[in-house]
Parts: sequence; structure tokens; C-alpha cells
Amino acid sequence: MRLIRKFLGLPREKKQRMISTWAWLFGVRFSLWLLPFRAVRGAVIRLEGRAPQNPASSSPPIEEIVREVQSASRFVPRATCLTQALVAHRLLTQAGHEAELQIGLARKQDGAIEAHAWVENSDGPLIGDIGLERFIRIRMVDRHP
Repeated sequence: MRLIRKFLGLPREKKQRMISTWAWLFGVRFSLWLLPFRAVRGAVIRLEGRAPQNPASSSPPIEEIVREVQSASRFVPRATCLTQALVAHRLLTQAGHEAELQIGLARKQDGAIEAHAWVENSDGPLIGDIGLERFIRIRMVDRHP
């Protein structure tokens, strides 16, 4: 109940952004359950190209967008690092901020491969920045018609 009161007390613009962020997280998470990563990533990239690009000066700050993604992800089942990174990347670039999606692999002590996704810019990691030194980045090749 406290969360609902807190949400209702937010300014209208922030409420709209939070609802949009939650909808993106849910949509991406659901898509990742049904479709291969490459298809979901391609769809998000195509949608980024259609989204109005706001100049960064009139957009919410990077930290606010990241905080909104992290907060909304608590209400989306299995909103993994990949889900959060895809959505954060989309929202940050839509807002006119520099953002690059990264995916890395690491070997666990038992020999299993572990994957992790994060978003960074020239200043460093923006979301998903826990233990990045263990991961070797993989290069993602975009194939657009």
C-alpha cells in the first residue's frame, strides 16, 4: 500500500515514465521467453530507430532513467540483467544519451559458462556493473537488411 501511495504522489511525467519503463520491461521479458535473443534485440533496435530522439538536455538524467529501470524491474518476474540492459539501452538512447549494450561471458569455478549483460557509455558502466572484471565481452554483429 505504501508503494502505491508513493507512486500516486509522483509528478505526472514521472508516473508516465515509470509505467512506460514497466511496460518495456514486461514486454522485453515476455519476448525473451518466446523468441530468440537476436530477434528481440533486433526488434528493440528497430524500435529505437523509430522513437523520437530527445536532446539529452531536455531529457531525464542518466541516473534517473537507470534508477527507474531498476525500480520497475522488481515488479517484473525474472527481469534479468539482459532484460534490464535491453530496456535501459533503449530508454537511454531514446532520451538522447550515449549508451552501448554489452554482453560478456565468464567461466565459473565449476567450469560452467556464465553470461551477463550491461550498458555503458564513455564514463563507464551505467547498469549491471557488478563484477564486470570477470567477464570477457563478446562482439555482437548487427545484421540489418
